Amino acid sequence: MKDLISMRRFLTTLACFGLIALFLWGGFSQNASAAAPKGWHTSFQKASDAAKASGKPIFIKFTGSDWCRPCKDMQQKVLDTKKFKQWAAKNVTLLYIDFPRDKSKIRKKQLKHNLELQKRFSVKVFPTVLVLKTNAKEAGRDARYRGADVSSYIKAITPIISKAKKKAK
Repeated sequence: MKDLISMRRFLTTLACFGLIALFLWGGFSQNASAAAPKGWHTSFQKASDAAKASGKPIFIKFTGSDWCRPCKDMQQKVLDTKKFKQWAAKNVTLLYIDFPRDKSKIRKKQLKHNLELQKRFSVKVFPTVLVLKTNAKEAGRDARYRGADVSSYIKAITPIISKAKKKAK
């Protein structure tokens, strides 16, 4: 009889700890934010301030990080490469705007911010790269990654970057 009571207490305690752990884990995952790659801003205001301070245009990547195959390919084959990172550090301010399907990967406030930017710049396909002058006016865009390697991509985006670097009007 004592063993049965002890077992019930043990199981009740274990269940309580399990529920607390599940609640805490679930609560934290709801507030988690999709991690932007290192060196990328997630706030338009912070990216804009950095662009003004550096004189570099804003390179915005609109992506669906957990569902968009071309977005994932572009990230891996171009944006995560050493060559792109070196080029970007010299030429642009990076802004990462993500629309993950798994909403536990992004904070509600960040999602709202991202949706506002998507609407403001009329982004309809992913991935879309938008290049803005330092005054936040659009210089150009490149929608739908087509599988280019990093060198080809940099060559293709350079004319838009050059246009953005001209005096912001």
